[in-house]
Amino acid sequence: SVLLIAEKDGVPVGTARIDKDGQLSWTVAPEWRNQGIGSSMLQKVLCWDRYAVIKRDTIALREKTIASLKSLGYDSIPSQANFFMVSLEGRTVQPVISEFRNKGILVGRPFPPMVNHLRVSVGTADDMDKFVAAFKEIFPKKAAATNMARG
Repeated sequence: SVLLIAEKDGVPVGTARIDKDGQLSWTVAPEWRNQGIGSSMLQKVLCWDRYAVIKRDTIALREKTIASLKSLGYDSIPSQANFFMVSLEGRTVQPVISEFRNKGILVGRPFPPMVNHLRVSVGTADDMDKFVAAFKEIFPKKAAATNMARG
């Protein structure tokens, strides 16, 4: 939920709210109506709601992509941002950037001294699916480590 309170000289004159189900409501004190307060609050509450959706989707896509790479045997540095860094397992990043570019995928620039990590910005679901498909072509799936007990 997002709740905004409009004030004039510290006195509340209106509210606007959008709840988790997308239900929108607003009110403006009668003496403050027809002055654009309601419209302004609605614009702001909708922007906040849209931001929350984008943030939620970005986090979900980031985590899904990191999990896909992990399933291939490639670790990523934990991230709270709209990008993450994936380990290239000893390969240097500049040639890898070129390989992605050749497949029509633009990935981040080198981040010295992290020359063995690739910066990946989180895009749309389609962008991330294309990235993972290209990653699978460029990097072989690593064999799963086995932990066999010997006796």
